[in-house]
Formats: sequence, structure tokens, C-alpha cells
Amino acid sequence: MSKVKRLDLSGINLADLSRKRPRQEFRIAPEAAAPIDTGRKFPIRSGIACIAILLIVGLFLNLFSGSSMKSAKRKYTGRKSGLRRIIRMQCQTKRDITYCTTSEVGDYIVSIGKCKDVYEFNGIPFTELKKNKQGNYIVPGSLDMNLRIKDACQLITASVDTTSNIEHNYATNGQGKAGNINRLIWVADSCYKDFTVKIDNEIIYENTPTSMISTVKLTNKTAYIYNPDVDYLSGPVHVHGSGCTSPIIIYTLRE
Repeated sequence: MSKVKRLDLSGINLADLSRKRPRQEFRIAPEAAAPIDTGRKFPIRSGIACIAILLIVGLFLNLFSGSSMKSAKRKYTGRKSGLRRIIRMQCQTKRDITYCTTSEVGDYIVSIGKCKDVYEFNGIPFTELKKNKQGNYIVPGSLDMNLRIKDACQLITASVDTTSNIEHNYATNGQGKAGNINRLIWVADSCYKDFTVKIDNEIIYENTPTSMISTVKLTNKTAYIYNPDVDYLSGPVHVHGSGCTSPIIIYTLRE
């Protein structure tokens, strides 16, 4: 009869085998979780299609507006304001004056050519007027649209600059008594040797040689200039000289 070996369980506590082991739970970290598809994604193809449609509409509107502007320009027949035009004046010479006329509004651009002694433009002495880059006088336009030039010269040409805008503050040959004198100019033939100048009761020059007076010379005529250093000289102006008896033309700028 065979012998059966028995298991030795003396070192095992049977009560431990009956105890329940703790459950182990496995959780996925939030950052590792897969994104939830909400079904609200915007299709890429639909976005490209919308952009293409907008570009086509914009191009169409641009072409339409451009063609409208072109047709408007073709139909426009009037004169645009601000467009600069240089219009020739009609001039003729009578006695000692050259007359120029125009139907345009603007300032006058005058070329005296080879004329030697042109000294006055619509009552303004030549020393008061500016010249453009071409050496032509710029004369303020007049209300009657006429230009009177002394001394007369048939070589004079004049035009109207429709956009010219120059200052209209000049000495003129008006002999009004009102206003203080800011500048005194007189023009005479170059044959004079000296002058006596009186403003109201004030003697400014007394038999003063022409070499001591500020001058601007032409060929046969000379402009004499006096700028007062006070602001109270007013009244009539008298200029006399010796050396010849030709006329003396007086111009004043008054306040």
C-alpha cells in the first residue's frame, strides 16, 4: 500500500486567504483624453469657395465703377474749376499807351520783349511787380479786364493766367490824401540831377542829388524809391527836380 504525502500547511494562515484584496482603479489623465468631436467644424472647402466669390464680386464692382467714370469723362464738355489756362490778350498801341483786353478772369502775364522803358502797368510802377521764371511781369487782374501799359510799345505781348493768385498790395499813382504813406515812388526821365520832395508840410529831400536816392534804372527812365522810417507821414506829395522839365509820375502805398 503506497504512502501519500501530506502537504505541510503549518506556515500558512488560512484566515488571510479569506480576506478580499482592495480593488485597483485605472483613470486616464484629463490632458491625455481624446478631444470630443462636437460636429461644428467649418469645412475648409466651403471657406475657400466663399473667399473666391467675394473676390469675383469685388472685381466686378471695380470694373463697373471704372467704366462709369470713363463714360462720365467722355460726356463732360464744360470747363473744370482749378484747371490752369493761359489765354492770349488782344493788344493795340495808341499814342503813349498800349491797351490789352480779355474776357477771362485772372492775373496778367506781360512780356515786354525788347521794349526799353516800360514803367507802368495799370497804374502800378514796374518796381512793385514780381517776375516769373521766364522774366515776365505778373500784373494783378483788373475789374474791367483791361490792361494799360506805359510807355507804349508794339512788341508787348500779354496773357491771362486763370489760376494766378498774387498779392494786390502795391503803390499806385492815385494821389489820395487819406492814409499814412508806407512807400513813395516817382518815375522820371534820367535827365534829372536832383529832387525836392515834400509830404504835406514835411520836407523829405531838398535839392538832393539823384545819386543819394535809392533808384532802379531803365534805359531812359529811372524809378526813385523812398521808404519812410515813421508811420505818421500822410497828406499830399510834391516832387520837384532840376535838370529837365519832363513829367514826374508819383506813386504811393498807403495804409
